[in-house]
Amino acid sequence: MSRTTGQVAWQLGGKRSDFAMGPGATFWFQHHVNPQGQDTLSIFDDGGAPPVKEPQSRAILLNLDTGTMRATLQRSYVHPAGLAAANQGSMQVLADGEVLVGWGNLPYFSQFTKNGALILDGQFPVGDQSYRVFTAAWTGQPTDKPAAAARVNPAGGSVVYASWNGATEVSAWRLLAGGSPQRLQSVGTTTAASFQTTMSAAKSGPYVEVEALGSSGQTLASSRVIKAKR
Repeated sequence: MSRTTGQVAWQLGGKRSDFAMGPGATFWFQHHVNPQGQDTLSIFDDGGAPPVKEPQSRAILLNLDTGTMRATLQRSYVHPAGLAAANQGSMQVLADGEVLVGWGNLPYFSQFTKNGALILDGQFPVGDQSYRVFTAAWTGQPTDKPAAAARVNPAGGSVVYASWNGATEVSAWRLLAGGSPQRLQSVGTTTAASFQTTMSAAKSGPYVEVEALGSSGQTLASSRVIKAKR
C-alpha cells in the first residue's frame, strides 16, 4: 500500500496475486508478515487445517522482484514432527539470521539456525496457545538475597551450595567461612554453574556466607550467614 496515496500498490498471494509465485512460494492462511530488508518478506505459513495444499506449517522467507513481479522462496523452516497449525503463528528473524517460530494454536516454539537447523525446541503446557512468540535480551535482578545451604563434610570443613533464583549477571561465587558469624574470611571463588553452584570450605566453618560476583568481580549481593548442618 502506498503511504502517500493510500492505494494498494500490489497484492501477494491469493486468487488475485500480482506476483507470479515460484516453486514453493505459495502460502495459505498466513500470519505475521514482516519486511526483512527491501525485497524480502518473512511469513508464517499456516497452510490451513486440515492441510489441503501443504502437509505442514512453515516459516518462510520470500524474495520479491517488483520489476518482474515474481516471488521466490528463499528458505523454509519446518518442524521435524510435521506440525500443522490450524491458526495463529509467528516468525521472528533475529539479528544473526537465526529464526524463532511460534506454532500458533499448537503449544510449541522452535529456533533455527540461518540455514534451517533446529537448535531449540520448546513446549508450553498442553492446551496452551500462543498468538506470537518473541525472544529478547533481558536482565534478571532478584529482589531477595542469594540462597545458601551447607552441610558438614566428614572429611573436614563444609560443602556449600549457592543459588540466586532469577539472577542473570552472576559470573562467580565467593565463599566466606569461619568459626563464628563475626569472623568470616574468604576461602575461595568458584565460577557460577547453571542454577546451583557447589563449593567447599576445606577446613573452615562451620559458619558460611556466599557472595554473588559480577563479570568484573564486583559483589552483586550476599546471602545471610548460616551454619553448616550435620
